[in-house]
Amino acid sequence: MKRQWSLNRQFVEQDDGQRRWDSAYQLLLQMAAVPKEDTARLQAEVVSDVKSPGVSL
Repeated sequence: MKRQWSLNRQFVEQDDGQRRWDSAYQLLLQMAAVPKEDTARLQAEVVSDVKSPGVSL
């Protein structure tokens, strides 16, 4: 028997959402301005920040 799935999405305001958005935007600007060899290092930093305990997306 096949199931019919439906998905509902809602925006949920987070207390630190503005700070996280600002931080992500600044990182994107930095990545756009640095040479390619430094981009990998910045990406690794972003991944480690996201995987830190207490950080939820």
